[in-house]
Amino acid sequence: MTALLKKRALAEFSQTLVIPETEVPPKPKRLRIIKKSAESFEETSSTLETEILKLDAEKPASENFQIISRIVSSLPTSVRHMIHHYNPLSPK
Repeated sequence: MTALLKKRALAEFSQTLVIPETEVPPKPKRLRIIKKSAESFEETSSTLETEILKLDAEKPASENFQIISRIVSSLPTSVRHMIHHYNPLSPK
């Protein structure tokens, strides 16, 4: 009985897969670098500064949380991903 199982297992694992060579891998997409103007960066940074200055220890936590949420939502997506990845308190 064990010899039969061993023979069957050997037959299954010794089979080779044939990969057709007619498949051509798709061409990679070309990426474009988009430079944002300095004006939009200055507008964003000044908006962030005003939001940060609105934070106050005297205010209720809910107000400060809303301000922090607005600050985070105005950050670029890549920065948000890095914050989430490197934050020791974020769930993994």
